[in-house]
Amino acid sequence: MAGNEELLLVALLAKKKSKRRSVERKVHVHPILSSRMNTGAHHTLFNDLCADEKKFFNYFLMSRPSFEELLSYVRRDITGTTTNMRECIAPDEKLDVTLSGKLVMAVEAGRWEVPDAESAVAIVGTPVEPGKWYLATGDTITDLQYQYRLGVSTIAKIIREVCKAIWERVKTVCFPDVTERLWLEIAAQFYQKTDFPHCLGALDGKHIRVIKPENSGSLYYNYKNYFSILLLAVCDASHKFIFIDVGAYGKSSDSTVFKESKFFRKLENQTLNVPAPQESYSGFGTPMPFVFVADEAFGLSQHIVRPYAGKFLSQKKRIFNYRLSRARRLIECSFGILANKWRIFHRPLNVSLSLAEDIIKACCVLHNFVRDRDGVRIEDTLTVEGLFDMEPAAGPTSRLASHLRDKFADYFVSD
Repeated sequence: MAGNEELLLVALLAKKKSKRRSVERKVHVHPILSSRMNTGAHHTLFNDLCADEKKFFNYFLMSRPSFEELLSYVRRDITGTTTNMRECIAPDEKLDVTLSGKLVMAVEAGRWEVPDAESAVAIVGTPVEPGKWYLATGDTITDLQYQYRLGVSTIAKIIREVCKAIWERVKTVCFPDVTERLWLEIAAQFYQKTDFPHCLGALDGKHIRVIKPENSGSLYYNYKNYFSILLLAVCDASHKFIFIDVGAYGKSSDSTVFKESKFFRKLENQTLNVPAPQESYSGFGTPMPFVFVADEAFGLSQHIVRPYAGKFLSQKKRIFNYRLSRARRLIECSFGILANKWRIFHRPLNVSLSLAEDIIKACCVLHNFVRDRDGVRIEDTLTVEGLFDMEPAAGPTSRLASHLRDKFADYFVSD
């Protein structure tokens, strides 16, 4: 009996080895990929784009000087090692691969197909044949494989590597440490553009759609019936992000995410260098604190001002809500510009959660980076469905916070 079991085990091992041999690659590098230096998109197109500034901007969504500056920041982190077997991929080609598709192609190898036709309809909105979903919605790593003559796994690795490098090396440039002087400059810009005094920024959160993470249950399933992770952000009057927080569960509300963020902890611990209350504007009888404006999803506090709730409001409260909305719309515009500029947000991210966070953080950095250097184009400001509001959550309101909001309301109706 034992001898039969040993013979069966030997037969199974032999069968496994023969199956392993059958899937071994016939060539080390596919002939299509081996012609990269002669026919790859970077080697045939990049020099021509550099000769035409307008075409370069349309392709990379930034000017050539901005591209070169960005490359100088990340070059060391994305430079490989040339060996006797092969030459490493140049840093400019890696950045080219990542930016050329507006970061819409960031898809990890091995997660290609939609489970079924019903899931495809739920995600895309129209009937799509299972397994062909990405072909119906835009560029993928498969497309880039043939354009740049690089392997699928190589492109996936490049995208992860470049996004990490952009966040680590450029975030200090695009997200500088805030000082009291910087806060006062932001408050002055807000007052100039929106007529809202003592405003340090607009606060809001958005859902970033993702394909259901493995073994996650309902943690990332939000109230709008799809899977997502959350992006919480504060912007200034020029639509640049001051703080971002990425990666919270899709089922969470704005208020919950905000209270668990580093920004909230620093605000509560008074380590954000927020200016002391001042009588900066006429109409304030006493020194007024500086605040952040937000929508109904956030709780009212001494630092956060939200609209009055209800339909039948007094004229004073309606005027306050109007003035608040003028200031708060800047964060909505910032999210709109982000989604229009980096088209990856137009569809669910079919990547691991860690890579999804890297992509979102890299896009936020690039958002500030390009605005500082190249400004904004009108097409970037057009409204597009890509990011979605977070779930409102009611919370307790302190009497002091309500009194602060009333003082702002009194100011707006004063002469």
